[in-house]
Amino acid sequence: MNITFMIGNGFDVGLGMKTGFKDFFPVYLAQSEKKPQEIKRLAKEIKNDFQTWSDFELQMGQYTALFGSGEIGKIIQQFRDFQTEFMKYLKEKQKELSFQDKTAIAELMLSALKGFYTTTNLQNRSSETIEKILRARAVEKRQFHFISFNYTCALENCLDTIPDRLVEIRKVGKSTIKDVVGKIIHVHGTERNVPIMGVGDSYQIANKELASNERFLRYFVKPKINAAHRTNQDVETSTLISNSTIICVYGMSLGATDKNWWNEVLLWLKENSERQLVIFDYDPEFSNTSQFDWIEKEYSILDKLASYNNASEQDIEMLRPRIHIAVNKNIFEMDLRMKSVVLG
Repeated sequence: MNITFMIGNGFDVGLGMKTGFKDFFPVYLAQSEKKPQEIKRLAKEIKNDFQTWSDFELQMGQYTALFGSGEIGKIIQQFRDFQTEFMKYLKEKQKELSFQDKTAIAELMLSALKGFYTTTNLQNRSSETIEKILRARAVEKRQFHFISFNYTCALENCLDTIPDRLVEIRKVGKSTIKDVVGKIIHVHGTERNVPIMGVGDSYQIANKELASNERFLRYFVKPKINAAHRTNQDVETSTLISNSTIICVYGMSLGATDKNWWNEVLLWLKENSERQLVIFDYDPEFSNTSQFDWIEKEYSILDKLASYNNASEQDIEMLRPRIHIAVNKNIFEMDLRMKSVVLG
């Protein structure tokens, strides 16, 4: 039985890392002062509107409107510079973490993997639904897989603290079942190996001339970039999704530049009534103080998923009992920054 976690930047942030685009922007602006004028152009656009650029990949698609069809090289030059500097930044941020207390890290990781569906995190009925499936398939070995959308290897470092990658030993009748950590796939590469950044499809490229240029699309549309590199990370990710019984999304914003994966997850959910989707949503402004709050939160997430799949309201209502939402439940959170970093 495969349980797959889709992991986003919220995981790294929970470890104490400042790895968001907005964290890097001030650093990049300072670096750009010593760079050629053409590179400064991107930095200037970011400086003019930090908030809009917070979704960097989506905004890059809008940024293309400022260029002519013969200026592909200039866009690549600017984007390459940003990506190169961002990866250096992430590499330095990883050095701020310490994984020496392996026992404590392993305990938290194991607690999260074994308890993500409990009533501590999910509503009672959601927890009961998933518990029922786990009981019905108790004799099956559970493999916990991970699809990482991060460029860092912090997730691997945390999982490596688990002795023998063994999650749990369960006795079911006369059988002994060993649940284990399975695969980790970096669908967009890592800071060390072919990091992939871009938009989700050609419709997110504002420059219509470039949006119809196949060569340009291979540089800037993530599914096409993955296909061009032929690493099979995208193929392995699709296989992992299709073979999962439960998918848990953690630390991700369900952003439009990953719409192909949200579409795939929704199709996966439609294909089999046993499948369950758990979404850990982070919203510091959320409060459950009226009868409307939770329902509004649920539909905001469902509507976003539906928009990527052109799903009807009827489709979403059919899937709704199998989409479970946890708000502000940071199951993997632990500050791993070294004391020297914390103290500044």
